[in-house]
Amino acid sequence: MEREQLFCNMMESLLDMSRYISRDHKLYATEVQALNVIETRESTNMPQLASLTRRTKGAISQMVAKLEKKGLVQRVVSPTNKSEYLLVLTQDGVDACLQHRAAKQKIFQMYLQKMDDVTDED
Repeated sequence: MEREQLFCNMMESLLDMSRYISRDHKLYATEVQALNVIETRESTNMPQLASLTRRTKGAISQMVAKLEKKGLVQRVVSPTNKSEYLLVLTQDGVDACLQHRAAKQKIFQMYLQKMDDVTDED
């Protein structure tokens, strides 16, 4: 199998993770992306999340409500602005991020191993 085909297969596998299943939650790729942004950026509010994920504020509001219902995200009052809410991961949210990262790493490793087995003449 050619390297290009292996790369395409890897990308398809990653796209198939668009409905990632953590222990107790089915998460869409956009939800996983939002969780990763919240995890990596301190003091993220909803407008910032909308901007960073290139989603509308309305879409982010609905997504955050779903993530809160799943117990993955909390809104907390900002210590510097009482009218602003910051988004924080719960422990389940942190665990979901870790599980997603591990699954993605496993796919990368599997395909890197296959690519190592393919010679340039194949």
